[in-house]
Amino acid sequence: MAPGLLCGKNATSDVTTVKDANERIAELEAKVAELEEISRLGGAGFSGESAEMKEGSLMGFLRKVNHVSRICADAEKSKEFYSDLLGATVLNRPNFPSPGYWLWLGNVQLHLIQGENASVEASHADGVATGNVNHISFETYDFDAVEAQCKALGVSYTKNLVPEGNDVIHQLFLSDPDGHYIEICDCDRFSDFVFGLTPDEAEAKKLAAEYLEGADLLGTTVAAIAALSFTPGETPGIDTQDEFDQSMTNLHRAFKLIAGPDGHIQVDEWTQFLNRMGHETTPEEVASIVAQYDQDASGTLDFPEFAKMMLPRMTPHQDLKKSFSIIDRDDDGKVTKDELLLMLWGTGKRMDQTQLAEAIESADSNGDGHIDLEEFTSLMQDKFNCR
Repeated sequence: MAPGLLCGKNATSDVTTVKDANERIAELEAKVAELEEISRLGGAGFSGESAEMKEGSLMGFLRKVNHVSRICADAEKSKEFYSDLLGATVLNRPNFPSPGYWLWLGNVQLHLIQGENASVEASHADGVATGNVNHISFETYDFDAVEAQCKALGVSYTKNLVPEGNDVIHQLFLSDPDGHYIEICDCDRFSDFVFGLTPDEAEAKKLAAEYLEGADLLGTTVAAIAALSFTPGETPGIDTQDEFDQSMTNLHRAFKLIAGPDGHIQVDEWTQFLNRMGHETTPEEVASIVAQYDQDASGTLDFPEFAKMMLPRMTPHQDLKKSFSIIDRDDDGKVTKDELLLMLWGTGKRMDQTQLAEAIESADSNGDGHIDLEEFTSLMQDKFNCR
């Protein structure tokens, strides 16, 4: 075959390859443009009309949330709050009789409607926590930066820390001019959990409890008692402080959290307590420990039996170090407010932001805002009289 013919064949092949590549690039660019348009309009929403219909419902008919409405006393003032402070974009709005604005919040519209009933629409029951009322929530790129900016601008807010799974959500709650609550949070850190992006059930369970890997059930219980040692308060069910010395008092606080109304720790009660703490265990495993310390063979533990079991583990040796590591979830050698909060919520103890700060400060001898192993050990020695 002549060299020229061979070159011509290769040239034709090269042209075809380039043409295919250009067509593929054009397809991808069109897809990107389509996705950008979908994103600009707030996301894809529910599955389309081809989705399987569910009898007795509107599934398959609805696409996505279009807007949220807020009744306001002064549309101009509310628009300034949402656009100037929160960065909402003003959209085009039909010429309705009532004054108002349509705003873009990033993935959904907010419709502000001026009305005389604004105070009624924005009212909240007295004494209800900020997270338990109607509100709109914004994700943030940097929670700490948002809080710092609110402080710099003199914006009033309430801060909440809420344990979720194996971590803590940070929330700021603001009020718009009419009293509607606005939340700013780092909730997006839990998207994998919320949307179930870990399809393997065993892997998901492992991720949820991995901070307790290698900890035995007594170690977890010691960690719970240690966490309670940070908190003030009288022992539940004890009339006078003189009824127990300090070490027995702190142990009894933990005992009352686990024990039932009969004053004994049942196997199922202790199992539930440990599982709530994130330590996956079985009634059979718990029963084997109970049997070792159940002197009256009742199948339960009373307080003297519980104290005899736990006191040897409240001393500054390896067991206490393991308990510290259970509370210190990221294993960086210090306990933070978030880590203490997670452990306390596991025990059923609730503390607000101020109480948490006071709890850390009470044991933070070097004033760095955290509790290291030495400070933790010192606290336990003071609380349980063990040197």
